Amino acid sequence: MAEHTPGPWEVYNWRSGDDWYLGVKPAHVKGKSTPSDICIVVTPAEASRRSEAECLANAMVLSASYDMLAALQKMVSEYETMHDAETLADPSFSEYVEARTAIAKAKSG
Repeated sequence: MAEHTPGPWEVYNWRSGDDWYLGVKPAHVKGKSTPSDICIVVTPAEASRRSEAECLANAMVLSASYDMLAALQKMVSEYETMHDAETLADPSFSEYVEARTAIAKAKSG
């Protein structure tokens, strides 16, 4: 599986007349929609299917996902440093299992 685009990522919201583009791109890329976009959340053809607020909320979650994955990986690493495998298998550490599951989902689909 390919690696994801390095972060951090940010939302762009670009309008020109009736055209509206909303997407996520690497933060170091300046300007509007480019071939380096992470994803485009809304294009003119799709703009009428969802509210602007919902589209923006979706883009915000997508743009934060890079940072959330990095934070989750750091948390899991800290847990693994502080606890042995038997402790981490305890049901009271369900957040650890959930975090590892989310990381696996992000990395392998």
